[in-house]
Amino acid sequence: MKKFFKLGIAALLFAFVFTALSGLRSAQADASDGSLEADLDGDGVDEIVEWTFDEEDGVISTLTINEASVYKATKTTPMEAYCFTVTVIDTCTTDDYKELMVNRDEEYYDFTLFRYDNGKITIYVNDEDLNGIYSIESQKKKGYIAVTDYYTVDGIGNLHTNVLYKVKNGKVTADTKVFTPNKNNYTTTFKTKLKLTVYKNDECEQVAGTVKKGGKIKVTKFKRNGDSWLIYIKSGKLKGWVNPMDYDVEWFVKNPPLFG
Repeated sequence: MKKFFKLGIAALLFAFVFTALSGLRSAQADASDGSLEADLDGDGVDEIVEWTFDEEDGVISTLTINEASVYKATKTTPMEAYCFTVTVIDTCTTDDYKELMVNRDEEYYDFTLFRYDNGKITIYVNDEDLNGIYSIESQKKKGYIAVTDYYTVDGIGNLHTNVLYKVKNGKVTADTKVFTPNKNNYTTTFKTKLKLTVYKNDECEQVAGTVKKGGKIKVTKFKRNGDSWLIYIKSGKLKGWVNPMDYDVEWFVKNPPLFG
C-alpha cells in the first residue's frame, strides 16, 4: 500500500503546479499543457521540457526534452495522471545531473525520475521499485537516492527515518542497514508499559541492565532482525539494544505513534 505524502502544494484537478525544489527555477500554470527549462546534464545549457495532457483519456499524452520524446526514448507508454506535477530536482549534489520528476498523483507519491545526458534520455528511478515514500532528499553520494520514509517498528510504533538507496540501471536497492529517527517524528521519547531488558550489543546475549516499568526511554536507532526489529535506546546512563521479540505484547511503550 502506498504511504501518504505531501509535496507542500495541493494540486487541483486538471491543474499542474511546478514547485521550486533545491533552489531551481520554477513556473506555475493553470493550463493542462506546460513547459519548463533547466540544465539537466550540467553542460551550462538549459534543456526545454514540454508536455501535453489529454483530459478525456487522463494521460500525459506527450512529454519531450529538447523536442525528443521521453516515451520513445524509454520505450514506455503515456503516463496516466489526472493530477500531476512536473519538477526538476537534484538527488545528488556532487554529480552534474538534475532529474526530471513526474509525480502522477495528488495524495500519493507515484513518480518517475528521468535523466537527460547529452541527448540521451533514460529512466533514473521508478517508484515501483520503492515501497511508498514521503519525499526525496538531496544527498552527496553519487549513484544513490535518499528518501524519507517510515517503518512500523515492533514495540514502539511508526518511526520516520531517512533511507539511502543505490541506483543501478534504473533499479534501486536499499543501502541503509541501521536507521536513525529523523526530525519528522513527533517524539522519540517514550514511557514503558513493562520492564525492559537492555542488551550490550545486537546479538542480544549480554545484558547491560533493565528499564523499570514506567521508565523513560529514548530511541536513537533501529535495525531489522529477521521479520522483526531491534531498537537501540538510552535511559539515563543505560544504553543498548532492546529486542521486541522478548515480549508477548504488541507495544511495550505508552501511546505508540501509529498512522497509516
